Amino acid sequence: MPGSVVEFVLLTLAGLISITLVITGLMVLNAEMRMGQRLRAISDFRGSDASSGEMSRPAWYSSLLVGSGKDREEIEEYLAAAGYRDPRALGVFGLIRLLAVLGFGLGGFLAAKAMVAPGFLPLLVGLMGACLGYLAPKQVLRFNKARRERKITAELPFTLDILVMMLESGISIDQCFRTFALTEGKAAPLVQESVGSLVRDLDIGTPYDQALSRWADRLGINGARELASVIQQALAHGTPLVRVLKEFSREYSEKRVAAAREAVNKKSVKMTVVMLLFIMPALLIVLVGPAVVNLAKTLRELGQ
Repeated sequence: MPGSVVEFVLLTLAGLISITLVITGLMVLNAEMRMGQRLRAISDFRGSDASSGEMSRPAWYSSLLVGSGKDREEIEEYLAAAGYRDPRALGVFGLIRLLAVLGFGLGGFLAAKAMVAPGFLPLLVGLMGACLGYLAPKQVLRFNKARRERKITAELPFTLDILVMMLESGISIDQCFRTFALTEGKAAPLVQESVGSLVRDLDIGTPYDQALSRWADRLGINGARELASVIQQALAHGTPLVRVLKEFSREYSEKRVAAAREAVNKKSVKMTVVMLLFIMPALLIVLVGPAVVNLAKTLRELGQ
């Protein structure tokens, strides 16, 4: 009976906290919507292009599900780097995280309640499951971001080599981008997709500096902005691009080699830990076991 009372009190307290958080979220959402309306009014008054930011207008429920502050900025950065640039991606992520919190929390609570007696432990397990459901989606998103960055870093040396070959044959950089987006970039699908978006931006009249800046944002890796800046300066001043692109190609190739060496070193450390945990005990038993048995037999004989 006392356990049921404690459980009821804790559930009531959790419900009140949830209601308070929902009300606070609605207030923050209302304030952000009003601020967004003011900023859009100022932007429209200045005549800015609404399509310049692909994730500038997320879904209306994003502020309620994700909130604001540094955590939201990190999630938006991870979404953009992972390739999820749709305006609804932030809201979808918040909805997935909410479902994960409810699913892990309720699943842990029901599983613990079925395995142990009623009391405080099921609530603790449910709370731990809810924390896990809150943290897991962001970690998965970070893993997808790192995986996409590795793929783009692996594709860029091939892309730059193709651009260098076309530039040396006398084709302009604009025509190089268009040719790569249509036919020559099938071996680098992620970079080809970003170059295709760059070509579409140029076709609708976007200035080269803005189009290249958005292309660098779509790539989302270290050095992409420097590469876009070099191409922009070459277009503005007529400087040659072949030597610079070769330098970037060699730099990204060296990054791939360094990443491969780092992965090999990590594997060596992991194998050392595995060997110490699983192989060394068996080896010690095989080597020292007979001596221990003989010593025990000798001591027993001496004792008799």
